[in-house]
Amino acid sequence: MPLTAKDDRDLLLRLTTTTDPATLLDLAADLLSIRGHTQIRITDGPGDGARDLHSIDDTGNLHVTQCKYHRDSNLTVSSRELAELPIALSKFDCVRGLFLTNANISPQGKREYLNDYPRLDLDFLDGLSLIRELRVDPFLNARWVEGDGTSWNFTITFPFIVRRHSDDFPILPQLSVGPDSFVSAVSGLRKILH
Repeated sequence: MPLTAKDDRDLLLRLTTTTDPATLLDLAADLLSIRGHTQIRITDGPGDGARDLHSIDDTGNLHVTQCKYHRDSNLTVSSRELAELPIALSKFDCVRGLFLTNANISPQGKREYLNDYPRLDLDFLDGLSLIRELRVDPFLNARWVEGDGTSWNFTITFPFIVRRHSDDFPILPQLSVGPDSFVSAVSGLRKILH
């Protein structure tokens, strides 16, 4: 069942109430990891040089991420807040960066952010686009959309078919596999195969 824009707004409100400035950094680190970044370091705090995270992106280049949390996700990020990332990039001789916020970035702010710094490769995720990106990835969805970021329930199912080698017919074991019976299920399959 597809989600509607209202569902996304409700999910953004829930995310805003279950996160804070510190957990938004954890969310950003998870997002960067899913995007293929390595050596992700949270550097938020005094003396961070206007960078909250730095990492090595999937092309092997230094990448800086700036996060801005707002208690009200309906607020709009200021141009001054957006300008912090290009300043950080120039300090660290870096050209790639991400500005991530749970609030909104106005269309004019987005245009200025992208057009005023033509030598920089800038990206942004704000409010609803952040929620939509989190929903697409099953791990991010489980932790940040369905969970509260600190604890989450996650189950992975690996379907398989066991076949006899001699005649290539499937073996249909009468097994019920639950989280506590995995070892007994595997030993049951071994008995059937031998």
